[in-house]
Amino acid sequence: MSVSHSSEYRYKRFFDLVSMEFKLVRHEELIMQNTKTPTVVCAADNNYAIPLGVMLYSLAENLKDGKVFIYVIDGGITNANKKKVIRSLQKLEVEVVLNWLRPQEAGFFTIVEKLPTWGHVTIAAYYRLLIPYLLPPSIEKVIYLDCDLILKEDLNNLWKIDIDNQYLFAVQDMGCPLVSNGLKTYQELQISPDTPYFNSGVMILNLKKWREDDISFKVINYLEKNGSRLRYWDQDGLNAILAGRWGKLDPRWNQLPNNFSSWQESHFSEEVYHQVMEAPYLIHFASDSKPWRFKFSPLRDTEKQFFEYLDRTDWSGWRPKEGWRRRLKRYFNKALAYFKTK
Repeated sequence: MSVSHSSEYRYKRFFDLVSMEFKLVRHEELIMQNTKTPTVVCAADNNYAIPLGVMLYSLAENLKDGKVFIYVIDGGITNANKKKVIRSLQKLEVEVVLNWLRPQEAGFFTIVEKLPTWGHVTIAAYYRLLIPYLLPPSIEKVIYLDCDLILKEDLNNLWKIDIDNQYLFAVQDMGCPLVSNGLKTYQELQISPDTPYFNSGVMILNLKKWREDDISFKVINYLEKNGSRLRYWDQDGLNAILAGRWGKLDPRWNQLPNNFSSWQESHFSEEVYHQVMEAPYLIHFASDSKPWRFKFSPLRDTEKQFFEYLDRTDWSGWRPKEGWRRRLKRYFNKALAYFKTK
């Protein structure tokens, strides 16, 4: 569906009006952002409550000094799971200021509810595009983190990076390092095929610059127009609109699933490849295969690390169980294989 200039204006007015209402309701006392304290934003629905809790716990446990402000864009997390997240963080001697944001209460949900989803991705994946309008204008810089990851390094070291005049900082994607690998529309957008393509699961966002240039509604317009040609959901829209206008992070800040057998198969130098593979700052489970989903294959080392963190949270001892549909399918395949041998 194409988007006209009039609808672009409509989106911008909707953002402006709804965000104003939302801030008045949720941020009665606006204070200037403490630039020395990390401000983190993430988004989850109830399906991702456990990985959210594990991610936040790993973040807080590795924080060496000070405190952290955390905003969770809540796509329907139950009160019981919220209490588990809070109790998990209370186990640590770190000051965590946790805020729950409900975009549905201010009408924001209608902006993204019709954007395409499939596979393991739900509408919550698009909530990151609303961040500049969900937070008060006094907040000009945030770290966005997906929930399907664990941290192994002090987040203060990421926060200290100067965002300068960039829209965002991110890690070049390991599986799709170039727009020609990940973006189907790069040619018609006249983007050079060797332009780097970033993963949107870990980003430092310059909210001041996003608001000034209306980046969020430009990305949403792109997603609406190119829904049938998307490969990686919001990530495609961000790369299309911000091609060549973002800064690169040390790739250790986003170790992604990969099938590399050696550094020559990657876009890394040999030294960087070993750093990313052997000593990552952050492990991102950015594929359909998640540690919290049942499977028969042995746990990889990264998945074991996920459960080591989980067992220090309020979900200690929890493990995924095989669902009845999957069990039925397994029995059927087993029977089919048996009869084929007869």
